[in-house]
Amino acid sequence: MTTSLAALALAAGSLGSLPLTLAAAGPAAADVVEPFGKRYDESLYGDFTTIGNTVTGCPTAPADLAARCATSAAGQGRDNNNTFVMERINTASMAAGYGSSTGHVVIPAGARVAYARLFWGGNDGTHKGPSGARLKRCDISGADVVTSPGDHATTAPHIRVGAGAATAVSIDSMVTDPAETSGPHYYTGESDVTAAFAGVTGADAQVAVGNIWAPDGRGCVAGWSLTVVYEFAGPEPTFAPNRRNVYVYGGHVLQRSTSPATTITVDGFHRTTGKARASVTAYEGDWNTPGDTFLVDGRNVTEAHTGNTDNFFVSEDDGAVSPKQANNLSIAGTRRGFARVVYVRLSVYATG
Repeated sequence: MTTSLAALALAAGSLGSLPLTLAAAGPAAADVVEPFGKRYDESLYGDFTTIGNTVTGCPTAPADLAARCATSAAGQGRDNNNTFVMERINTASMAAGYGSSTGHVVIPAGARVAYARLFWGGNDGTHKGPSGARLKRCDISGADVVTSPGDHATTAPHIRVGAGAATAVSIDSMVTDPAETSGPHYYTGESDVTAAFAGVTGADAQVAVGNIWAPDGRGCVAGWSLTVVYEFAGPEPTFAPNRRNVYVYGGHVLQRSTSPATTITVDGFHRTTGKARASVTAYEGDWNTPGDTFLVDGRNVTEAHTGNTDNFFVSEDDGAVSPKQANNLSIAGTRRGFARVVYVRLSVYATG
């Protein structure tokens, strides 16, 4: 199994240097395609929130597999996305077409959006088999995939916030697995979308993201994650009594089930009182496969939705509106937890 991390947010109080560890277990090395790098660093009276959603869904036929997939989406059964021919969806009904879904982000009253970063990605529709053959698949079994129009590396997502207009984002970063990488290949992109939140304050804003490039096929995944940093003009007793350092990181690491743990150290902030809080978003989170963990300062983090300590990535997301499923068979995201993934797009830490 492989895992892909999409967004991470951390709010820490009593720490001066914090090692974060992603683990699936085994002897082989993880493939670091792009090392993690800092995208944002600010001290402010505020915090962050992270939401996400899939842009792939269950097959509509044949009837028996469609029913089995619906059972899995409800958080039951023993199947994951590798059982099904996953299909692109357009639940946001955006003019950009398929590869869309919606979520909502809550900004406390009196706060403004200081920074917002969109992450997206999934399978690129290619697979290097054990014999070295280059296949047009997400999973080695099944038929060749049917992809979105265009090229994953140059297709820009569209974002719509509230009643605003949908706009194409700029691609700040785009990373794809090298062709010689064994197994399924993935891509991830990033964009600074702060401008889309101009004037948004104290709101439960619906967010639509579309035109995410994705393949239809057995085992395919694709989705998006959005991390929003908000701030107040000064101390706010409920949400921001003290300043916090907010860090945003991005990178691309293939974390296989046979890879050793990957550790990222966050430092450079002052020690204060308070509890650590984190969130993460990940692709390829198989909810029915245990063995993946997330550790903060060497301590195993309990998955927020299930209470598991040995299965952190479970394909369940925070902030999803449509679709909203217990198991979306694609992307996992939670404001306090982490998900099973193969590629790592680490998004945000907030420390204070």
